[in-house]
Amino acid sequence: MREGISFGRYLPGNSFIHFLDPRAKLIASLFIGASVFLAESWFKLIALSVISIVIVYLSEIQPKIILRAWSALWLFMIFLLIFQLLFTPGSIIIKWGWFKVTREGISLGGMLLLRMTLVMTLASVLTFTTSPVSIAGAMEMLLQPLKKIKFPVHELSLMMTVAIRFLPTIYGEAVRIINAQKSRGAAGGQSGIAGIYKTVIPIIVPLFAGVFRRAEELALAMEARCYHGGEGRSSYIQYKYNKKDYIVISVGLLILFLAVWK
Repeated sequence: MREGISFGRYLPGNSFIHFLDPRAKLIASLFIGASVFLAESWFKLIALSVISIVIVYLSEIQPKIILRAWSALWLFMIFLLIFQLLFTPGSIIIKWGWFKVTREGISLGGMLLLRMTLVMTLASVLTFTTSPVSIAGAMEMLLQPLKKIKFPVHELSLMMTVAIRFLPTIYGEAVRIINAQKSRGAAGGQSGIAGIYKTVIPIIVPLFAGVFRRAEELALAMEARCYHGGEGRSSYIQYKYNKKDYIVISVGLLILFLAVWK
């Protein structure tokens, strides 16, 4: 059943991270995510990698599930790595015509690849251990002060909930369309722009049609329930910080401080 698990799908569990307050998880994730981008040395990034491994262990989510969740991004990540290798100036290590690889390109490309891996790992752990409703509720509570300047906090939280909730649905629908095309003997694997066009269009058109259909169904369901935004709405679930939540937030803040400390 878990073979088809995709990014954004909540996996119920009894781990330490599952039972944390969603606000604490969101704040700590933001702190550690910022640390990943602000860390400027390999030593700090490797230390953050060790921390990420500990987080995955505490979440009790199998690493292969996390790797599979964002496997679709590997091609994009490899493209960024190649781009850094070829177009970063510096000390040339390999040169063959216009093709050249620099020491700085290898370093920057490797750091970029590691940063993206760490961020996607943190995001996967957050979404696998926290339901979309809890993430939206935590976001709305944390952004409450912005309501004083008429910022649409509830609408933003709802938008994030819908986006996270439908990521696995869209992924599953794309897989079904691809399998349906294969079962009909649709041509695939052709090279060149024309080949890519013939392969992608038969998938994109029904996928977008399905997305628009689901969006319309959701809009009709919300209208039938007399949804009129966040005005006058209250929350059924009330969150309360405990000692573990404060410790997690403090650790996240400490990691951020150490990442930017020279």
